[in-house]
Amino acid sequence: MKRTMWYVMSVVLVAGSMAAATLVDNFDGYTAGQIDAVTGGAWVSTSNNSTPAPLSTMVIAADPSNAANQVLSVRPTGGQSGLYGVLSGSEIVADNTTSTMSLKFMVTTDTYDTSFGLTTLDTPYQFGNTFNAQCALINGTFRVRNGGSMTGSLAAITANTWYYVWTVVNNTANTYDVYLKTTASDAAAGDLVADDCAFRTGCPDGDIDRFFVMMQNTNVDVLFDDIHMRDGEQLTYIPEPASMLLMGLGGLALSFRKR
Repeated sequence: MKRTMWYVMSVVLVAGSMAAATLVDNFDGYTAGQIDAVTGGAWVSTSNNSTPAPLSTMVIAADPSNAANQVLSVRPTGGQSGLYGVLSGSEIVADNTTSTMSLKFMVTTDTYDTSFGLTTLDTPYQFGNTFNAQCALINGTFRVRNGGSMTGSLAAITANTWYYVWTVVNNTANTYDVYLKTTASDAAAGDLVADDCAFRTGCPDGDIDRFFVMMQNTNVDVLFDDIHMRDGEQLTYIPEPASMLLMGLGGLALSFRKR
């Protein structure tokens, strides 16, 4: 009986933790294909041409590490190209509030130049002074933007490995902190790689309501998955909902079998 109650409580606690977060996207609800065609405007391809045709290399695709999962897969088309997703409701980092964005990413080679993060701009389409909070993947290194300049390497990035990121955005002080790790578990103080970084210069103040990816030149896929937003500073890991439910129900079934 105690084992059964433990599994029930585990499922309840996980569900409560997930309820406190807003899922921006885990990309499982779409047909695989080019984002402008399959996401109904939730994701929009963009480039340094302000009115580009949809970019064929911005797609919903199978996760190379788990064929049952889908991811957002982005690849540059030459010059500067990328995509953005529109945040709404509780996903938005409202002016004068603090929120945490968590996600995971993977790169498929060691040579690349990709930035991702958050912006107030409605239709971002280039690097420049576009990002508020900006993480950068540059040739095997993880970096962030601190005001008008990019940091040096904060961590090494290995190809074909999932990395987990928490970006804590203070939209009162116009600063952000970044936590990075390679294990699917909660972030801790030791995972802090960037502290109190200033928003990139030139970004307007106000509500932050776009997730933005911009990359250039190198022929490389960068994958994103499990994007969540939460109020305040929240460093817990949020697993795939289906995985946690199956684990909890599997444990519950096992407890009954052993009785």
